[in-house]
Amino acid sequence: GFLPGGIHVAVKVLVHGSTLTDQEAARELEYLGRIKHPNLVPLTGFCIAGDQRIAIYDYMENGNLQNLLHDLPLGVQATEDWSTDTWEEDDNNGIQNVGSEGLLTTWRFRHKIALGIARALAFLHHGCSPPLIHRDVKASSVYLDYNLEPRVSDFGLAKIFGNGLDEEIARGSPGYVPPEFSDPDNNSPTPKSDVYCFGVVLFELITGKKPVGDDYPEEKEATLVSWVRGMVRKNQGSRTIDPKIRDTGPEYEMEETLKIGYLCTADIPSKRPSMQQIVGLLKDIEPAHQ
Repeated sequence: GFLPGGIHVAVKVLVHGSTLTDQEAARELEYLGRIKHPNLVPLTGFCIAGDQRIAIYDYMENGNLQNLLHDLPLGVQATEDWSTDTWEEDDNNGIQNVGSEGLLTTWRFRHKIALGIARALAFLHHGCSPPLIHRDVKASSVYLDYNLEPRVSDFGLAKIFGNGLDEEIARGSPGYVPPEFSDPDNNSPTPKSDVYCFGVVLFELITGKKPVGDDYPEEKEATLVSWVRGMVRKNQGSRTIDPKIRDTGPEYEMEETLKIGYLCTADIPSKRPSMQQIVGLLKDIEPAHQ
């Protein structure tokens, strides 16, 4: 939508299912509006009207990661429309050569996205007091702004929009549900459940495959997590790398990143690293500037 003055925004409307009063919800939304980080989508406003609670976000010009990885970006009809020129605004962190094959076909760019998401989640977990658990980390909640910086959206909304959302998250987005959520007594989101979901997104970035319902070679009935974890265990992780990025950087960096995803998707939450540790691990394998 557009606000007066032609400001382009994204609007999220959720029906009131929370135990919070309107006043408490307004306080929470004001608090979320003050949370600023280069890798978070800013909450620019809100509206509480009747049984609806509406969150207003900055509009992200380059769509979300799910569309970019698995389909086409919003508003782009064919890959021929993707010219290198479109994406060479500002410095873009030195990213070039995205070419007509589209935006996400270089290892450096995918690593940049992974690191940006990790920084956003580390900030929510370690830089906010009390820690903010995202609860619904997935490729479709990661957006790319005008300068192609990854930004995580929808943080902190679960508390405001109530139990319906909690139940939906406990059921989870297919392929992103941490194993501990299958236990009805233990399905409360924690920072470590965010870490698991981040691991799934990391696997998506490296393999180019969807979390469920994709073609996982040699595996029937598999999910992305079970397929990649099985290949890493057999020291065959390199076979899962997306062919589009395989030749755009050192393969060992991609394999090391798969191992980070392996740690993130450990069955036992306490064995998963913290988001702060993950930022450090990803920075250790930061691709060199070409």
